[in-house]
Amino acid sequence: MGEPTVDKKAHLVGKPTVDIKAHLVNKPTVDMKAHLVDTILTPVITRSVRDLPPTHYSFRIQSFSLLSKNSITRYESTDFKSGGYNWKLSLYPSGNTDANGKDHVSLYLMMSDTNSLPAGWEVNVIFRLFLFDQIQDKYLVLEDNNGGRFRLFHELKKGWGFSQFIPLATFNNPGSGYLVNDSCEFGAEVFVRTSAPKSESLSMVMNAKTVRHTWKTIVYPKGRDSGKYNSISLYIMAADMEIISPGGKLFIKYQLWLKNQINSRKDVLFNASTWTSFPKIYYGWQKFIDLKALHDDAKGFLLNDTCIVEAEITVLGIVNKLR
Repeated sequence: MGEPTVDKKAHLVGKPTVDIKAHLVNKPTVDMKAHLVDTILTPVITRSVRDLPPTHYSFRIQSFSLLSKNSITRYESTDFKSGGYNWKLSLYPSGNTDANGKDHVSLYLMMSDTNSLPAGWEVNVIFRLFLFDQIQDKYLVLEDNNGGRFRLFHELKKGWGFSQFIPLATFNNPGSGYLVNDSCEFGAEVFVRTSAPKSESLSMVMNAKTVRHTWKTIVYPKGRDSGKYNSISLYIMAADMEIISPGGKLFIKYQLWLKNQINSRKDVLFNASTWTSFPKIYYGWQKFIDLKALHDDAKGFLLNDTCIVEAEITVLGIVNKLR
């Protein structure tokens, strides 16, 4: 009696090929009861359909019915890499009866080659498992907890998946498109959390007061950009940001004005609010005051060849990086 074969040509370009003879051995190498209990513990299983094939791995099985006829209860795929780790798929063509998989196809994602990992290793993963609909040219996708739950792989839990991946009645139905001419295709996507997420803390300041930090003003007496040769350009810039952690930022409200030296009024008042971080380009206005207005003696901005610029900066919020 012939054996089922795996067609890798169309689906695993540049990926390892499967030697079906080497892998269709009907003797589990691990205690599957300890490693493959899944659906009972999974609160939500999401099934969806998409056009795109799996990102990381797929394999096609031809003569699928021969698996059961040859009493092959479990098939393990070749290894594939994702996120710096080795993985494989474990398929129960007639269901994993030890994990409530009777009358279903069971499919699991397994970590492999874990002997090289350090003691106490843990890997957090979001994964999706796939089954190709050959009639609709689409993929059935299974993921748990609406796709937002990390699963923890470790020494005592090297496999996660779905004991009730798909009912056998549905899978074997020719109209479903999953098993056509006794061939089918499964796949996987594995996204590994490789580092702690970046995070930050925002603290809005109640009853904000003007506080003292080190800032500096930058003046272009002949203007810059759109204010060049027709205006004074005036800006503020943070000289130090000790109030926040590296990578943090401030939400500030700032005011700039020229003082009328005749009657001490705060004329030509400008105000704005913005987020700022250090180091950061300056904030202000290219056309702060027209040069003609500045040199108008009646306005009192320029007295004895001196003008007075004042600034007020209020911190309204502080963002500190946590990681």
